[in-house]
Amino acid sequence: MKSVFLYTSPHNVHRAWAESINAIFIEDKIPQNALPNISRALKSFSTIRKLPKSADLLLCESSSNTLTGVLWKMKHPKTSIILIASDPKWGCLDKMPAIKRKFYYWMLSKYDLIIATSKMMKEKFPEKLQERIKIIQPFTDTKKFLAKKGNLNSKNIIYTGRISLEKGADLVLEAFKIIKKEVKEAKLYFIGISSQLPGQGDLRKILEKQIKEEQIKDVIFTGHINNPENYMEKCSILMSLARIDAANVSIAEAMCMGIIPIASQGVGFKDVAGSLSKELVVNNEKEAAFLVLKLWNSRQKMQALSKKAVKIGAYYNKENSVKAFKNAITTMIKP
Repeated sequence: MKSVFLYTSPHNVHRAWAESINAIFIEDKIPQNALPNISRALKSFSTIRKLPKSADLLLCESSSNTLTGVLWKMKHPKTSIILIASDPKWGCLDKMPAIKRKFYYWMLSKYDLIIATSKMMKEKFPEKLQERIKIIQPFTDTKKFLAKKGNLNSKNIIYTGRISLEKGADLVLEAFKIIKKEVKEAKLYFIGISSQLPGQGDLRKILEKQIKEEQIKDVIFTGHINNPENYMEKCSILMSLARIDAANVSIAEAMCMGIIPIASQGVGFKDVAGSLSKELVVNNEKEAAFLVLKLWNSRQKMQALSKKAVKIGAYYNKENSVKAFKNAITTMIKP
């Protein structure tokens, strides 16, 4: 079987999946600041001219590659096409203008398999597409995180990921403000680069301005670092209060280190946190703050959750994820 991987980044998880089926890598990314619709169409027509006519399977990395896959399928109907659904756009299908939404539904209907990276993302798609969607959760470097431990005695909280509104960085700060009033020694670490999305500006700068104006102490921004575990081992709680985050593997990373994760309803990996304890999935920042205070007041419960977390987190390794990916292809895509 000759496979092709259309990529935009590619993400390290998507890369590993594509490599597991010996796919040929072909870039399908439009330039920054390009006209989205026009540039996307032009790029898609350009890309399909590069694809080998003998391709049996086309794996598309993101929503950006959806049109390219459909155009290829229309020209080569016997080719199986697969879409990885792990970007925020798929969480906003029901908010799109009617015409645009219908166009996306039409394109999605052409795919033989849609890989959702969490149960939450699968549920974002309409009922008529559900039978062709398979959940394959991404992986992390579990060995690296299992080698270190969080500090359950600390009153420190960590957030890892892009500093953005959709990932709820501002909501984590609001939760911390409540916690800080009760626990003076509490600290909050923000690990990750700042969002530069249209309409958001530089969220880190916005939050830093708020911190200065409100005189909030002990909030540390590190920017991007290659070894977040060096900061995570200072902490007892990881907080992810995303409005939409398809599959936040930092939940699994924290659990590997015995750190207790708290996740919002908008976090794709909320089911992983919930498998540790249902109370770890919260509805808002106030619930998150009160839960942290409750946990910190029960060392015995923290220790029990931490021990269980390590066992659960260890599952989210590359071997298991790649195996699930390959099984999904062999069971749902006919030769």
